Amino acid sequence: MSILIHLIASIILALLLFAYFGWYSMLVFVGGVLIDVDHYLSYVIKFKIANIFKSYFYFRKREFFGIFCVFHSLELLFVLVIISLFSKIVWLITIGLFVHYILDFIYELNLAGRLIKNWSLVLWVGKKLSKLFFSGKPKQ
Repeated sequence: MSILIHLIASIILALLLFAYFGWYSMLVFVGGVLIDVDHYLSYVIKFKIANIFKSYFYFRKREFFGIFCVFHSLELLFVLVIISLFSKIVWLITIGLFVHYILDFIYELNLAGRLIKNWSLVLWVGKKLSKLFFSGKPKQ
């Protein structure tokens, strides 16, 4: 999903929340836009190249599949929802994150035709472990 779409959605959300939370409403940008830094981190880990422009164009080509982006996990959302019960700041970040997830999910299912990212750390680790232990020919 385009960063621009996440930015526009976050601006609209921040404007709607501004009447209630004032400048704190800008925290929705952390969850709504800035969490995409995990795409860059995934690129750096995979290719050992710290070039934000190459990373951006790599993900714009949609040639990736099955990556794990740490800030796009349902486990993170669950933890933030729990913390949000006690913190207005985390609650605003979580709202931005939730909207970001919804936009990504709609994009992946409707435009890409499939889920691109792994949305769960537990399932991603499980897939990696099952490939490690169960791939190859059975021993005789």
